[in-house]
Amino acid sequence: MRSNRSLLQILSDDAMFRRDLVPICVIRDTLSFVNRRCAALLGRPDETFPEGLPLREVVAETDWSRVARSLRRATMKPGSSVSIVFSVLRRDGAIADLDLSGSVVAGRGEVCVVAVVSDITDRMRDDARLNHLAFYDDLTGLANRTLFFDRLRQLMLASRRSGKGFALLACDLDDFKSINDTYGHETGDRVLEVAAEILRSCCREMDTAARIGGDEFALMLPGVSDPNGAALVASRLIVALAEPIVIDGVSCCVGVSVGIALYPRDGEAIETLFRSADAAMYASKAAGRNCSSFADPGKRDGKTAGLHFIVWSGLHEVGIAATDAQHRKLAAMIGRVGAELAAGQDARRLNASFAELVAAARVHFATEEALMDRYVIPNRATHKHAHRRLLQDVQSLMKVPQETSMMVTMAFLHEWLLRHVDSADRDLARQLLAKGYVEAGPSGSHTLPAVS
Repeated sequence: MRSNRSLLQILSDDAMFRRDLVPICVIRDTLSFVNRRCAALLGRPDETFPEGLPLREVVAETDWSRVARSLRRATMKPGSSVSIVFSVLRRDGAIADLDLSGSVVAGRGEVCVVAVVSDITDRMRDDARLNHLAFYDDLTGLANRTLFFDRLRQLMLASRRSGKGFALLACDLDDFKSINDTYGHETGDRVLEVAAEILRSCCREMDTAARIGGDEFALMLPGVSDPNGAALVASRLIVALAEPIVIDGVSCCVGVSVGIALYPRDGEAIETLFRSADAAMYASKAAGRNCSSFADPGKRDGKTAGLHFIVWSGLHEVGIAATDAQHRKLAAMIGRVGAELAAGQDARRLNASFAELVAAARVHFATEEALMDRYVIPNRATHKHAHRRLLQDVQSLMKVPQETSMMVTMAFLHEWLLRHVDSADRDLARQLLAKGYVEAGPSGSHTLPAVS
C-alpha cells in the first residue's frame, strides 16, 4: 500500500499537475487526483476528492463498460497512450462529452493513467447535428438520398461476397399533388410524415426506408431475394397506405405505386438497379396506381429519376458571370468523379480525376484571390485560408478507399463546393459588386481565366 501511495504522491505533488492551466487527472481504479480545472469539467468544482472518486460514479452508464475495457487494456501496457471519448453526468444533472488523452505510467509497484481532459460537448453536438442533417431527411426523419445510396452500395458489396440477393422497392405516393393543391403544403408535409411512419412500420429493423425526394420513397430489403417475399412487403405497404390519413379532421386519401427490382437479376450496378425499380414504379402508375410491378429489363430506359451526384441550379449563382462559369465547371467535374465511382473505375482513374479537380480548384481560387487583392476585400485573409483548407480536404479524399463509401464521398464533395459557394463566394461577389466590379465584354462575361 505504501508503494502505491508513493507513486500517486509523486504525481500529485508535481507542480505541473497542481497548476490549473489544463484539466489533469490521475486514474487508478478511481480518479485518484483531479486538479481544479478537471473538477470543474466534471461538474464538481468545489470538490478535492481526497479519498479518490470511483470512476463509475462519473462516467455515464451507457459508456461505462467501454471506458472500463479501454482502461483495462491500456494499463496492461505501461508506456502506451490512452484516448477515450465518453459522457459524464455532472452534479447538476447535465451531460457533458469529454475527451481523455494521456499515457500509462508505471513505477513503485503501481500503474496509473495520467491524462488531460477536454470538454468536447459543443463539438459532439454540432457533429451529431450536422451528421443528421447530412444523412437524414429533416421532415420525416428517414434516411435521405445520400445515406440510402451509400447503404445500397454497402449492401451490394456484401451481397457480392455472400452470394445472397436483396430487393429494392421504389415507392411514389398517388394523388399527393392534389392534397397540396387542396389543403396546402403544411397539410401535405403532415401527410408525408405519416406516410414515412407507415413505411417504417412495414420494415424490419435491418431494412432501410428513405425519402428520395418530394413524395418519392424507397425501401431496401436485405436478404429478400425471391419475388414472393418482395411482393408481400409491397402488398403490405399498399394496404396500409390505402387507409385515409386524417390531419386535423381532414381525411386525406393517398395510395402508393411500387416498383420492385431484385439484385442481381435486375442490375448489378447502383444506377442500373435503381433505374429498374424506378421504371417498374412508373409501370405501376400506368397500370392504374395503388399497385406494384416487377422490373422489366426492357423498360429501363423509360421515365426514371436517375442518380444525380450534384445538383447545380441558378440558386447557386453569385452574380459574377465568370465566377459562376467556374463554379459550374467544378460541379460538372464532381459529377464526373461520381459517375466514375458508380462505374467502378480503378484507383488510378479516380486519382487522376481528383487531381484534375484539385488543379481546377486551384485556378478558381487563384482567380478569386486576385480579385480580392485588386479590390482590397477586408476579409480576404480569412477567405484565402478557407481556400487552403478546401484544397486539403479534397486532396485527403484521394487517400480514402472510395469503393466502400461512394455516396458519402459524393455528399462530401457536394457540400465541399456548394457550402463555400453559397456562403463565402456569395459574400465575396456582394462585396466586389459594391466596390464597383463590372462584367466586361459584350456578352457580359469578364475575361477571367477559364477552369479547364
